[in-house]
Amino acid sequence: RVLSLSALYDLALLEIEGEVANYLSLGEHPLELDESLFTIAYPDGILTRIRKTGDIVYEDNRRCDFPISHSSLSGSSGSPILDRQGKVVGVTFSSEVNILSMIKVHHLEEFIAENTGTKCLHFISERACIEEEIQNLKELAETDFIYAQSQLAGMYYHGIGVDRDLNEAFYWIEKAAGRGHIPAQNSLASMYYKARGTPGNLHRAFYWINRAAEQAHAPAQYKLALMYLNAEGTPQDLNKVLYWLEESAKQGYLPAQYDLSGMYYEGEGIPQDFERAFHWQKEAAEQDYTLAQYNLAGMYYHGEGTPQDFKRAFHWLKEAVKRGYVPAQYRLAFMYYYGEGTPQDFKRAFHWLKEAVKRGYVPAQYRLGLMYFKGEGVEQDRDQALYWLKKAARQGYPPAQKELIRIDEQKSE
Repeated sequence: RVLSLSALYDLALLEIEGEVANYLSLGEHPLELDESLFTIAYPDGILTRIRKTGDIVYEDNRRCDFPISHSSLSGSSGSPILDRQGKVVGVTFSSEVNILSMIKVHHLEEFIAENTGTKCLHFISERACIEEEIQNLKELAETDFIYAQSQLAGMYYHGIGVDRDLNEAFYWIEKAAGRGHIPAQNSLASMYYKARGTPGNLHRAFYWINRAAEQAHAPAQYKLALMYLNAEGTPQDLNKVLYWLEESAKQGYLPAQYDLSGMYYEGEGIPQDFERAFHWQKEAAEQDYTLAQYNLAGMYYHGEGTPQDFKRAFHWLKEAVKRGYVPAQYRLAFMYYYGEGTPQDFKRAFHWLKEAVKRGYVPAQYRLGLMYFKGEGVEQDRDQALYWLKKAARQGYPPAQKELIRIDEQKSE
């Protein structure tokens, strides 16, 4: 699987909430970065904002606002640190910035570096400001101020301004959860589930995730559905899986929308229902989730849960292609090739096959070989045709193997 950095950005933020395994798994697949979707900030290079928010806007050639392009980080701001050439090499946060946003930014930097080997997003925080805020948080936490307890737990959990201490993080998050702080209840469940700062206990995890879910916390509702599905801390109950997924999805929680669509599409433990599958896939796609956009295109293409509509299929494939999703590039090439939802255009079909083969997509290698062989969208080139057909065949792709046999038989006639 290939991920753009923008996808990795969303992935990192979900990891902060403990959702990464359920939302999108990197697994053993190679990771390729698409710098057009996300600007990398190297230690000696310029740092710009994430593409969605545009370029840094200077006020006096030395300072600028620096909003982070994600809802969970909204409101974060800071001033750039400039080198002698006027390039931005970091960002200084003031003590006015919400400390939880700083925790998330720090975790995001570590996560991307760990998964790409690239040091990027070098956010530089003023140590004195952090230490001052930690002291303030501790004093407030001791008075049972639940928001201070929750934020202090986050700082100990991630080692922001303090030595990382999961036991201390557990201590404070348990206090906040016990006093009714809903996100803290969700976090406490995760710590019991993952055995962080406390021995693992699925029954306690279930108890706390259930409390948060019953108070309409969408991520907790999603996790509760998964615990019912996997019989973790509770007997399996597919009716409750469906109920809690729908409760979470109704609140716009993307992982729940996507998984709910999959359950209806496959008929997993429930009657198959393409219309509901289409509804929730569309909800997820409209939140810019690439896999949902690709799947939605397929549902429009095949008329599953909706009237067949090649133009809408083409539209959603183009949306998925914008985020560098290789299977979408391949399917888009097909639609250009056959003129489905768009005028037939062999050159564009060839272009998108070329993009897909750059990422090592084997079916695209086969189709590219055929286009070279027939001279469609490109000058006929038998050598290039055989190169790509053999490349796909060596990777065990049956259509390429059969095509090579056919070519050999023609030669021998």
